[in-house]
Amino acid sequence: ETILVVGGLWIVLPALKQRRRLKMSASILGGFLAIGVAVLPLLGSKRVNDDDIRQAIAALAQSLQERQLRSDPDAGAFNWAMHGPGGAQVWTTAQALTALLALPPDQPPRSLNVPAALGYIDSKRIEGGWGYQARDAQAITEIDAWVLIARALAVRSSGEISGLSPDQRQVQLDNLRRDVDTLLKRQFTDGGWGPFEADTSPGHERTYSTLMGLWALVEARPLL
Repeated sequence: ETILVVGGLWIVLPALKQRRRLKMSASILGGFLAIGVAVLPLLGSKRVNDDDIRQAIAALAQSLQERQLRSDPDAGAFNWAMHGPGGAQVWTTAQALTALLALPPDQPPRSLNVPAALGYIDSKRIEGGWGYQARDAQAITEIDAWVLIARALAVRSSGEISGLSPDQRQVQLDNLRRDVDTLLKRQFTDGGWGPFEADTSPGHERTYSTLMGLWALVEARPLL
């Protein structure tokens, strides 16, 4: 459910940034039905103006920020499920950070605790990065890429938004460079990526893994 809210943000953010009229269709909104009250009011009109988009972003962002855990043992993390049983997860935490740190400058994530989220992520790192769940012993390229994207956005954000002190920012920059090196080592010789470490079999490469690897490197490049 948290991932659906993240997805909702990624639908409306590009429209706001480009200042285009957004034509809402059932096919787009159907996949994010769980965001419910934040988006349903927009279905009554074929076109949505900037104010409607801003209100949708604000509602989604506030809902997402309220899901950040504030107490131990997983302070700073986001659960993969909004309601009911659902554990803290690096994957979901990195996706939530990415969405919230990409908010428009006039709608900063005021209640987001970036240092705590990054601290949670780094506390769960295993050899080679991060797995789907904390208990997993195998690092996954897509999760590593989501973490790298979130970290890059945090380091590139102002201290007012990220809440990172100069020393904390330097630590995150060092970690970012480490994560870039790890990601590059996972790249296949023909340029693609797979979920796991590169080997000699092109059949293990995946489109999603490759897209995430490229996106992560693009976000990190200005900091290298």
